[in-house]
Amino acid sequence: GVNHDFIRALESGGIIAFELVFGYLTARVFLRDRVAIAAFVNLLLLCMMAASVVLLMEIAVGRRLIYEVTAWLTGNTLVLTESAYRFGSVRAGGPFAHPIHAGVFTMLMVAFAILTSTGIAKRIFRAGLITAGTIATLSSAPLIGAVLQFGLVTYHYMCGRLRILNSWKLFFLALATLFVFLEMTSNRGAIKVLVQLTALDPQTGFYRILIWTFGTENVLAN
Repeated sequence: GVNHDFIRALESGGIIAFELVFGYLTARVFLRDRVAIAAFVNLLLLCMMAASVVLLMEIAVGRRLIYEVTAWLTGNTLVLTESAYRFGSVRAGGPFAHPIHAGVFTMLMVAFAILTSTGIAKRIFRAGLITAGTIATLSSAPLIGAVLQFGLVTYHYMCGRLRILNSWKLFFLALATLFVFLEMTSNRGAIKVLVQLTALDPQTGFYRILIWTFGTENVLAN
C-alpha cells in the first residue's frame, strides 16, 4: 500500500498473474510438438499481419482508432499525452496497451515472416507488412530490432552461400571486439554510445541511459 490501495493492487497484479499462468498452461497443453509450434507461429503471423494493417490505418488517419472504440464502449475518457506523438504524427498502438508493445510484438515476427514463408513474393509481402506495422509505432527499440533481424538473416544467408564455417562464432567475436573498442575509445562507454546513436528521441535515450546506470547499480548491490 505505498502507492495504491489493496483493490488497485489486486486488479493490476491479478490480471498480470492470470495472463502469465494462463499463457504458460496453454503453451504446455497445446505446444507439444514441432507441428503444433509451426501452426502456432503461422497463426501468430496472421494475427500480427492483421494488427499491422490496423497500425498503418491509425498512423495514416492520425488517430488511435482502437482506443477510441474501446473508450466509447467502456465510457472511459481517452487522453493522449505528448508521448503519444512523435515527429508530428500519432504513434500507432492498435489493440495494444502502448505503441512500444505494438512495435515489440510485430517486430518479433519479422524474422519468422522471412524464414517460414515459401516463395519470394509471399516472403516480401509478409515481412514487409509486419515491418511497416512496426514502423507505424514510431518506437526506437522495435525499429532497431527489425533492422537487426534483417541484418542477421542476410548475414546467415550470405554465410551459407559463401560456405563460411563457424559464422556465428565469428559474428559474436566481431561484436565483442566492437564493444571493447567502444569501451576503450569512447569516454561515454559502449552502452551510452549505442543508445544515443539509435534513440529516435533524445529524451527517451537519456532515460534509457539512466535505467542502465541505476539498474546495473541495483543489480550489483543485491
